[in-house]
Amino acid sequence: MKRQLTAVVLSLCMAFSSVGVMYGADESTDTSEEETVTETTTEETTETTTEDDTTTETTTKSSESSSVSKDYEVSVSVDGTKSLSSYVTASGLSASDFTWSTSSSSVATVSSSGKITGEKKGSCTVTAEGTKGSKTYTYIFYVTVSSSSSSSTTTKSFTIDKGDTKDLYDYVDDDYSASEYDWDSSSTTYVTVTSKGVATGKKDGSATVTATYEDDDVSLEYKFKITVED
Repeated sequence: MKRQLTAVVLSLCMAFSSVGVMYGADESTDTSEEETVTETTTEETTETTTEDDTTTETTTKSSESSSVSKDYEVSVSVDGTKSLSSYVTASGLSASDFTWSTSSSSVATVSSSGKITGEKKGSCTVTAEGTKGSKTYTYIFYVTVSSSSSSSTTTKSFTIDKGDTKDLYDYVDDDYSASEYDWDSSSTTYVTVTSKGVATGKKDGSATVTATYEDDDVSLEYKFKITVED
């Protein structure tokens, strides 16, 4: 009987020992798997960091090229001129190295060297663009053209189509209203003009319109040769 009990006890002890060994083996396997996950995460983090570095380098390289932009307000009178070259020389480029353009050539024109000429009363934008090395320079000029403060010494010439009009008050001293001038056409057959200086082309040909203003202190006269084409 004692031998049978001893055999049973030994069997139970061996069984518990086997379970402990198997459980330990499972724990070892789980630990190994966790280490593998940790290594993978570290590699991904490294790759992400590398990508971030590339982005930074790209940003730095792109910042090597830059642009300079400046705005100015300038004024000129009708038939008057003004050079804008002094505004752009700080770039290290000469005025002729820039490309010049005007938003309205009927208000002000601009030469390739940056000289503007007032054509009629109004406002427009003149732009100068140039490049030196990796830098781009853009200068914007807001131009105001005022009326001529004295009588024109030369006759201004215009060509208009038959039936079209031209407002000549844009070209005279506006310290006085259009109706204060006396407007006269040398030939109403070709060109008529209203009391406010609006000329109309009537027939192929040409005529001279004269605008005069007289008072005790001021004497003004402007002449306009208008050619009408069909």
